[in-house]
Amino acid sequence: MPLYSIWIEYDGSAYFGWQIQPNKPTPQQKIEQALAIIYRQEVPIRGTSRTDAKVHAKYQIATFSVPQKLTLEKLKRALNSLIPPDINIWRIKQCVDGFDARSQNTGKLYSYSIAHGKSLPAFNRNYIWHLNTNFNFDLMQKVADQLKGKHDFSAFRATSCRSLYTTRTIYQIELEFIEQRWGKLIKINVSGDSFLKYMVRVIVGTMVDIGRGRLEISCIDQAFKSKKRNLLGQTAPARGLCLEEIYF
Repeated sequence: MPLYSIWIEYDGSAYFGWQIQPNKPTPQQKIEQALAIIYRQEVPIRGTSRTDAKVHAKYQIATFSVPQKLTLEKLKRALNSLIPPDINIWRIKQCVDGFDARSQNTGKLYSYSIAHGKSLPAFNRNYIWHLNTNFNFDLMQKVADQLKGKHDFSAFRATSCRSLYTTRTIYQIELEFIEQRWGKLIKINVSGDSFLKYMVRVIVGTMVDIGRGRLEISCIDQAFKSKKRNLLGQTAPARGLCLEEIYF
């Protein structure tokens, strides 16, 4: 049967991560349910990235094999008519045999959004972490520079993470500061070859805690050496995190 890939965006607010969970709604579950209606059989799909509960995505990719009975455009329309409005399939194409988006991608880009100001914005409050404290932005940039490169990120993951290989390469961490009516939007863009569970959220939480003077910047080196999670900052809330792009 032909192999297809779909590009998906979703608002993660109502979901328990991308991947199917017992008795819990996820984007993968909703798309598989829609495919089962269209093809009258179970159609398992394979996603590229396992986002956490409440995390959003603008650029998730999944693959599946089905009989070729619909054009690509008709299949896309049929899927979008059957899935909830907080999920959108914005591209679909037929792939070459053997294509595997999970193993063949070269990296991912995540963004994290922080609202810095006294008031919480009305229109994107579900996609930001609201903070009203002073920051040393120079220190936050130093943290970003220190994290770039290849390191053992054992200390930067959830205790429930089961990955046996914990060395990862951070390609870039960029900080953007965008003036808004309500204050300042801080966007932290993190790109790397792959990420451990909660890794980006621990990076952001640590940058924030160092930036507002709750931790010393020396904790980064100490955590790399000791691999101890308790030396680092908090885990930033899931709602501010978004999967922006997958590289090939």
